[in-house]
Amino acid sequence: MARFQRMEEVDVTPDKVWQMIANADRWDEWLPGVSGISGVGMATAGASYPFQAGDQQGTATVTKFAPEKLLEVVTQVAGHKTLHHFALAPRMGGLLGLGGVNGTRVDYTMEYHADGGILGEFIAGGNPVDLIKIKNALSQLENLAERPNNTGALPPRKG
Repeated sequence: MARFQRMEEVDVTPDKVWQMIANADRWDEWLPGVSGISGVGMATAGASYPFQAGDQQGTATVTKFAPEKLLEVVTQVAGHKTLHHFALAPRMGGLLGLGGVNGTRVDYTMEYHADGGILGEFIAGGNPVDLIKIKNALSQLENLAERPNNTGALPPRKG
């Protein structure tokens, strides 16, 4: 299985990061390969959400859900499944952490089975494109979560 991991420190509390991660309507703003998802609201355990992946239809299924701690989503497009695992942990500030929670550590793991057996898995494991995808996803998530007055809600639509 090809596996890619990255950690990002976000300068807002876990509840603010969770508002972005758990709102399925926001996934197309930062989750790799997901677009055209709307009208579904906050994710729930076991729920599946349709989305567009280029010219193909996909589904995103929530397989693990622990508020402000853990979200696991399996995306599937044309038989190809990708697991997206997000773990949140409060970051303590000040000397010895006595300053209270001042941020969030977000750990993102993306996994999938590559075509081509063992050789395919080996090649996919060193794939810089997927490393860039998770780096960009976490960077975008960080930018969205750190926006002033972030509620996780979508802005009103014009028109």
